[in-house]
Amino acid sequence: MDNDSRVAGGVVAAEFVGNPESEEDFREESGILTSYDKVNAQKLWKKALSESETKEFTIDLLASDQDENKKITEYIQYSLEENFEGLTVNISLLPEKSLLDRESNQDFDLLLTRIGPDFQDPTTYLNNYAGDSFHNHSGYNSSIYNELLQKAGELSAKPKERWQVLIDAEHTLLEEAGVVPLYQSANTALMRQDIMGMIHHLFGPPNYYGKIIPKDE
Repeated sequence: MDNDSRVAGGVVAAEFVGNPESEEDFREESGILTSYDKVNAQKLWKKALSESETKEFTIDLLASDQDENKKITEYIQYSLEENFEGLTVNISLLPEKSLLDRESNQDFDLLLTRIGPDFQDPTTYLNNYAGDSFHNHSGYNSSIYNELLQKAGELSAKPKERWQVLIDAEHTLLEEAGVVPLYQSANTALMRQDIMGMIHHLFGPPNYYGKIIPKDE
């Protein structure tokens, strides 16, 4: 991406929320959880083909028909087909309503989607993958992960302990491949030099324009 988007280190965004005691960024403390092992992945792929007694496999990759998703899905398609012999990835770019219908019905193999924060806490991301979450359409349902989120909810009066439980939850989610984070998006814009008062939010609507005034006032 050409707008300062970055590779995602996990589910919780970087520079979003800090440790309630040390103020260290969650992403820094939890670490980079999206590293990969191509050699081992290819071994597992060959094993899967052998066990299923097939030499070829086709999967569908769904995404909304927004312009940027064409490049992203084509990159995913190329990367998977280049590294996993016998794999074919078919791309379907759908209008938003059609995509949401397929998502809610779990009618997909791979789905490119995005989530945004509603409030400044790691659970604004992590709760989406709880087994009983309305937003969890992947079928991921881990007893360990669910228990960690429940424990975090019970530790609201103990922020230090809660923080570590949330880190443990993110590690569990990524280790079990409940989701595969790709990138953390960013927005760039030009702003006139003769105004001030633009407010940028870390959650919810990205910008607030109601307090913009000329600089000379």
